[in-house]
Amino acid sequence: MTDPARPLRRRRAALWGAAAAAVAAVALVLAWSGRSAGPWDADPGTFEVHRLAATARTVPQSGLEAALAADDSDSPWLLSLNGTWDFTWSPSLEDAPADFWEPSVDTSDWGTVEVPHQWQARRVRQRVRWRHRLPQRGAPLAG
Repeated sequence: MTDPARPLRRRRAALWGAAAAAVAAVALVLAWSGRSAGPWDADPGTFEVHRLAATARTVPQSGLEAALAADDSDSPWLLSLNGTWDFTWSPSLEDAPADFWEPSVDTSDWGTVEVPHQWQARRVRQRVRWRHRLPQRGAPLAG
């Protein structure tokens, strides 16, 4: 007894095989076309691009005892910005309240935001939009 679905399975397998061969051919053509992904594929020693040099966090202390205690909150030269801040959203700098940085500005109709703050975890009235397209995978890096 023959299976009526057998020719369909064969056609389907042949179609998947042809599709895989086409994808492999396109990948090989792109790999051999000389397109560069930037400094990453040109130099195996490259492990960072457009990055500031690494530094250690240092906080000046008032004396040896304070430095040995390793408690940064006691430093007279460290000001934490953590806390509740007044916040209002403006679509552009031109639409922002005049002299918004001055302590005398009336912020009674503004909202508040906790700092540190992660925008992705909170909903803001306006959706965040990028003015510039982000670089795509394999695109050469600017600069």
